[in-house]
Amino acid sequence: MNTEDFGLINPELTLEQKFQIQLMEKSAQTMDRDEALDLLLQASRLLMLKDNVIKQLMREAIA
Repeated sequence: MNTEDFGLINPELTLEQKFQIQLMEKSAQTMDRDEALDLLLQASRLLMLKDNVIKQLMREAIA
């Protein structure tokens, strides 16, 4: 992904987020397939909800 696509927005992860990713990687190594699939589905759902909140906030800011 090209960072120029974001304009003034910084697409990099914070140090805390990088640490959280490392913790998730370690946890994923001990998960079985069903646990990993469940975690993936939960993460996908949360990302979709976040997108919906951002869209709603943008609509409200424009109105």
